[in-house]
Amino acid sequence: MRWTVRSCYWIGKHEMVGDMFLGSVVSNRSVFFQKGCAKVIQGIHGRARSRGLTLLGGIGLLAMGLMLLAGCRRRGIEGDQLIIITPHWQGVVDEFTAAFEGYYLEKTGRPITLEWLDQGGTADDLRYVQSEFERSPKGIGIDLFYGGGIDAFKVLHESGFLVPFKLPDALLEEIPAELFGMPLYEAGHHWYGTAVSGFGVMYNKPLLERQGLAQIGSWSDLARPEYFGLISAADPGRSGTAHTMCEIILQSEGWEEGFRTLVGMSANTRKFSNTSSQIPKEVSSGEAVFGLAIDFYAYTEIDLVGEDKIGYVMPEGAVVYNPDPIGILKGAPHREIAEMFVEFVMSEAGQQIWMQRAATPGGPLEQSLNRASVLPGLYEKVGDRSVVRVNPFELTSTQNYDPEKGSMRYTLINDLIKACMIEPHVELKQAWQRWITAGSDPEVFKRFTQAPVDEDAVERLAERWGDPAFRNETILEWKQNAVRLYRAVP
Repeated sequence: MRWTVRSCYWIGKHEMVGDMFLGSVVSNRSVFFQKGCAKVIQGIHGRARSRGLTLLGGIGLLAMGLMLLAGCRRRGIEGDQLIIITPHWQGVVDEFTAAFEGYYLEKTGRPITLEWLDQGGTADDLRYVQSEFERSPKGIGIDLFYGGGIDAFKVLHESGFLVPFKLPDALLEEIPAELFGMPLYEAGHHWYGTAVSGFGVMYNKPLLERQGLAQIGSWSDLARPEYFGLISAADPGRSGTAHTMCEIILQSEGWEEGFRTLVGMSANTRKFSNTSSQIPKEVSSGEAVFGLAIDFYAYTEIDLVGEDKIGYVMPEGAVVYNPDPIGILKGAPHREIAEMFVEFVMSEAGQQIWMQRAATPGGPLEQSLNRASVLPGLYEKVGDRSVVRVNPFELTSTQNYDPEKGSMRYTLINDLIKACMIEPHVELKQAWQRWITAGSDPEVFKRFTQAPVDEDAVERLAERWGDPAFRNETILEWKQNAVRLYRAVP
């Protein structure tokens, strides 16, 4: 396991949080340090003030903090627990830990320990859960899968790894069934979208002006030859965000043209990062001019460095908002607490944490999360306390995303991009540079950016993709074909 989180802080190999050294992971599920627990107490105390809890509740929270501090001298803490696997960044973990600890104590009179697990990103978390269920079909000792996009949750649901939980009718009625073709919750209540996020391109304004480049207007602009070496993107096989953006391109532009755009964009990409959270940093530091980014990562970076330095655009006519779901895993060891957590996250109290400015009443304690709520009625209630720049429920889009198609070919698309663009990235960039030097002939572009399979065949292939021998043989053919095409570019 790559890293583990307990309560309001995270544990990773030789990592720092502020001035707090957490050291190396020495067990899979619990390592406590006194400075870390002191941070938890600070968070609990702040949450009590922010939430305006009763005196009794506030005293209880501080008592829980003292219990945590005492527990720092031993490996684990006995009592109520919740175990969550998530690709969410640390700010989300910290804020929802502090909020739910307070909520749970108020509701039950008992403290709770939240344990957060991650394997490095959505795709890695999904693979881990799949492999664990293969080993232990009745349950894997984890309560919730939280975050990562709709395609991953469709895989989890279709695999039988999620169990249903219906929200109270009054709350469920507040959540629209879909947004731009994207379901906001599964009809059988196996998962719920906890927030929605848009996809687009962030750009470094000073570099854009200095190099005399035009802003991105459409996804196909990412394949323009003048952007060679200027784009930062994540590996869709490692990042759920990157995968969704590739699927959006394929659906919005059509299979053939969308594939050509992906090839050109990949040729223009400096390197493929393992996580999408790295992209905003590369754009703001000037390592890249453009970066494919989910909206809240872009807006968080804009808040840090200023709107005069970073811009963000969603390509015209292809606005898609993807829900960030949560679901209870089969065999959850703490089922009732998992249901409480889901209901809390979906309630107004939980939704305010996503969209409000830090340190505002009812909002996150320390970090604005910049996420859009799935409750349309909350936007007006929150008012100027909101950091969300766009109310997605007031937008229009010409694209209706097909999540069933995206789910059906999820793994196949990742393999296709890896075989044709990521593994032969060096050959692709060399071919791209020769093509640019030779004058960027459109006919040559069409030849070496042609998809190795048409869209109708993709569905047939997806049905056989569970056969390892067939899958590996097809991937090898795709890669060899791509290398031949790239080397043939004059």
